[in-house]
Amino acid sequence: MGPKWPIRGWHYHTEHPLELTNFLNGWGTISPDDQAGWEAMMPEWHMFLEWLVANRQNAIEFLLLAADEWQSFVASPVRQNRLAQINSVALQWGVAVASDVPIAGVLLLSFVAFVLNYSTLIAFLYVLSAIMPP
Repeated sequence: MGPKWPIRGWHYHTEHPLELTNFLNGWGTISPDDQAGWEAMMPEWHMFLEWLVANRQNAIEFLLLAADEWQSFVASPVRQNRLAQINSVALQWGVAVASDVPIAGVLLLSFVAFVLNYSTLIAFLYVLSAIMPP
């Protein structure tokens, strides 16, 4: 007999400095420009996904963060590519990824959708879209 709920998700509270907060926001260990640091955290992402699957979870959700100090990174192609990689790896584990992108809100450095122009927002949301595997 399978689990009762078809979607069993986990919220990763990126508003706190948890182990994967930087990684899930496309940062390296020290800054958005730290590609090597970001890549070095990928094994930890795999371990976290393995733990989710072992605990019969099939989805993860987290809040994207943004700040004036690193505004050029917020919707950058580098960040979009890293988020797409996060999503791709999760889907290989059978885990859907959902990122909260508030329409308006500035609590705890949350990414705010209305600061982007429409075409950038659509492209960004397309990259973040989590499609449940069949």
